[in-house]
Amino acid sequence: MNKFVRFSTMCLVILLGLASTAFAQAPNQMVVAGSAIGVGLTVIGAAYGIGRLAGSAEAPLNVRLSAVYAIPGVVAAPQVAPTLQTFLQGSDNLHVRAAAADVLSRHGGCGLVRAQARRERDALTLQRAVQSCDKQ
Repeated sequence: MNKFVRFSTMCLVILLGLASTAFAQAPNQMVVAGSAIGVGLTVIGAAYGIGRLAGSAEAPLNVRLSAVYAIPGVVAAPQVAPTLQTFLQGSDNLHVRAAAADVLSRHGGCGLVRAQARRERDALTLQRAVQSCDKQ
């Protein structure tokens, strides 16, 4: 994962470095637009990186859980549920599934949480998320 982060950071620095001369010579609107493009690229890279971290079986569990909890902060609101659904239904780790269910229960994914709870072998795995959905 370090190689990916290092490579994406270098690409972003190169992109912004090449564009900086154009931004410096342009009116203020171009600078604002350039800043928005830079921020947009950073967010896209962050969303991609966090998704990869959350799904990585090689990453330590606490890193994977932190990535799952960070998804709503870096993914567009309409994409939070589909992104987390991947981890809720596809992860082989019950803690990652529980974290995805917990986040989904607070972001409009209660239907997905309840459906997965019915499929779980251990009813306690998603109990906290189901209770959170029941309170809403």
